Amino acid sequence: AAYALYTREHRKRQQLQYLYQSSDLLQRVATQNAAIPELLRQLCQVFRADAARITLLPMARTGVDGHTFEVRHGETMERPEAVNSAFLESFAPLLQDDQRGFIAVPPRISPESREWLAYQSMRNAMCTALQTEGQLLGSLIIGNRLSDVGGFDDDDLTLLETFAAQASVAVQNSRLGDRLEHQAFHDPLTGLANRALFIDRLQHALKRRDDHRDTMAVIFLDLDDFKMVNDTLGHAAGDELLCEVSNRLKTVLRPSDTAARFGGDEFALLLEEAAEPYAVIGIAERIAAALKPHFRIAGREVAVHASVGVAYTSAHDVEAEELLRHADVAMYRAKKNGKGGFEVFEPGMQEVVNRRLEVKTDLEHALAAGELVLHYQPVVDLATGRATGVEALVRWNHPRWGRVMPNEFISIAEETGLIDDLGVFVLREACRQCQRWQTAFPDHDGFSVSVNVSPRQLRDEHFVADVWRVLSQTGLHPSRLVLEITESYMVDDPQHATERLHELKKLGVRLSIDDFGTGYSSLAVLQELPIDILKIDKAFVDHVVDDPRRAAFAQAIVRMGKTLGLGLIAEGVESGEQAERLRALGCGLAQGYHFSQPVEPSMITRMLHRDASATVEAMDLSVDSVPETIVLPLHRASDAARAERRMYS
Repeated sequence: AAYALYTREHRKRQQLQYLYQSSDLLQRVATQNAAIPELLRQLCQVFRADAARITLLPMARTGVDGHTFEVRHGETMERPEAVNSAFLESFAPLLQDDQRGFIAVPPRISPESREWLAYQSMRNAMCTALQTEGQLLGSLIIGNRLSDVGGFDDDDLTLLETFAAQASVAVQNSRLGDRLEHQAFHDPLTGLANRALFIDRLQHALKRRDDHRDTMAVIFLDLDDFKMVNDTLGHAAGDELLCEVSNRLKTVLRPSDTAARFGGDEFALLLEEAAEPYAVIGIAERIAAALKPHFRIAGREVAVHASVGVAYTSAHDVEAEELLRHADVAMYRAKKNGKGGFEVFEPGMQEVVNRRLEVKTDLEHALAAGELVLHYQPVVDLATGRATGVEALVRWNHPRWGRVMPNEFISIAEETGLIDDLGVFVLREACRQCQRWQTAFPDHDGFSVSVNVSPRQLRDEHFVADVWRVLSQTGLHPSRLVLEITESYMVDDPQHATERLHELKKLGVRLSIDDFGTGYSSLAVLQELPIDILKIDKAFVDHVVDDPRRAAFAQAIVRMGKTLGLGLIAEGVESGEQAERLRALGCGLAQGYHFSQPVEPSMITRMLHRDASATVEAMDLSVDSVPETIVLPLHRASDAARAERRMYS
């Protein structure tokens, strides 16, 4: 009896000493993964057991995975075993509803728990939960008591629960650190790496390069028309789309690759083992293929394209930020060349980007500084030669560059959101000027002003209210305002176009489809839209005299417009032969350099001062009267010429 008492007291002292040592170990070791194997070995010694197992459950939406650590026969698993759904299902019976510890011996537990113990090769076990403040973190199991000791008793269970309470606090603290670290280096929406982690991995990868012989690549990816999804379906749908895109990107990556989201709709990929350019091209093709199937977002089918830019490491040293910037520049070039494009960085691209940045910076100050002005191009009645209205076109009088054309800054304004303020400025100035003409020349009944409207403006929920406010402030009759909408806008989003154009039509303004014939719109769509005017694209006008096929297209558009009761305006008329041919085809109105280039409002005023019977061709609207224009090295010359005729290129 005395020996048995001594043995029990000795065991208690060992157990108390173990509690002290384990608490000290949990405090000293930097990570729980490093401490757990040693703790499990000590548990086996204290409880004279053959197996010890601790399971940590995954933490949802934190990036902290679940793991199982086990010591059996004195040996530790080489690496933690990930917790999968099958294990969680088998583990559930061992945790009772109150999550208190219990001694599991076959006669006293359920058949499911007995089956689980048998599967784990355990004759008996003690089980307790790891938990803090009611949150279940995992479980701790001690199994297979050595035969010379006897079974587990309540004192053993009490000690195990005491240790579990200490371990739970340590696990919670460690996981809090893991979670904070994960949040610092991962995108909270998609779980992908963020910019900080991506740059860190890129920097380490560049340092590991072997004498510059190892080739790496960075892919920069930007979703096309993502803003349209946000504007039409809402930001929640946009977030859902970003998550689905990230999931598809993961399917095309190799284990050595890193995917990151930088915010918005921008993603980056680091390919550390890109031995040959064709390998990167293959991945880019797989990305396009992965994104090709439509996404089901907010109950609607959504098509997604991505513009992709690639930058390779070169023979000389390159910094991480520089390589990423090169990929970004290449992506921008791809986006400019059309949706779903793919470009590899070339040194000359950087000059274009630098100039665009300069344009963006100066454009932010241009509105307030009064550098933006409107010119007006007459719209001419082909039967009488008289002007029936004008189209307003914006120009930028830059203090250093001189006259800057719209194609140099409109796209930048759209990308940066400046198009909203710029659009309201153009609308207000055009309506104010037309009201002046209406007051000064009441005999010119119906003289109107046309204003180009970008798709981004039309998707703005405040745009209709902006139009009404401008009309009210300027006093212009709504019927004198014509809003020109691109055909591509109606094709890309016919449902939104129908709703928005009907809202505008209720204001009393007139609506025109610009560049008609280039966007593949159907007759069914036209019938649903409250359109008043079709503008025949210059591509059909250019060869209406010498190309019977183009002339036939132009005539078909004229006939269709007349059938639908629409007015018709031919754009870009540059010769008398073209004007006469269009008149013969039945087109009533036209505009172009044959009649007049865009001119200052004072010249339109002078034209209206003349006798009412005077034709536009008889007016002195000289080309030489317009200041010299410059073309920045951002777009092709053909684009610049087109911008001279339109506000939005």
